[in-house]
Amino acid sequence: MIGAGIEVQGTASQAQLWALILGGDWPIQQGNDFKLVIRMTGQGPLQLTAITPQHQTLAVPMDEHGGSNWDRPGEEWGYPWAFTQTGCWQLHATRGNASGDIWLPIAP
Repeated sequence: MIGAGIEVQGTASQAQLWALILGGDWPIQQGNDFKLVIRMTGQGPLQLTAITPQHQTLAVPMDEHGGSNWDRPGEEWGYPWAFTQTGCWQLHATRGNASGDIWLPIAP
């Protein structure tokens, strides 16, 4: 945990990938609003999809951040979010040739 946030390192190919969840508790609760912040190294815009426990794919429209005090490598994007289902969610991130995943358990 970092301050009021939960930090999670993802696994990535040809990149480093981090998530910061602001305004939530661990474990993350279904339906609770929070801000999802992603940092990823690589080139080009970030594309992020959330994959539900039932394998439904949802696009997450991330907004690029100009500056931050979160000290992790790569550029930063953020977006308000709430997980709508319990279970294990996959966040799949891509930037150019780099890709990575973060897995998050969502509690009822």
